[in-house]
Amino acid sequence: MAGQQVANMSHDDLLIAIAFPPYSSPVVDAVRDAGMRDLTILAITDSPASPLAIGARGVFYVDAEGSAPFRPISGAIGLTQAIVLRISAML
Repeated sequence: MAGQQVANMSHDDLLIAIAFPPYSSPVVDAVRDAGMRDLTILAITDSPASPLAIGARGVFYVDAEGSAPFRPISGAIGLTQAIVLRISAML
């Protein structure tokens, strides 16, 4: 559904994309599509080499390194909550 949501975005909208290795194909595709439409992208990812960081206007780097099959995402969740709260306070 991400492709349809990106297709419905206007230039006043912000795409916040979050992915860590192995990068989710739907997220990478959504970022690529939004970039091709020159939409504003904010990426939350692990490194400048991330496919999300390449086309993003703003990037937050979160250490999601982990040796377990599932990486902890609490840092990305906390950052996302702070961003949403700040944006909502500005409205």
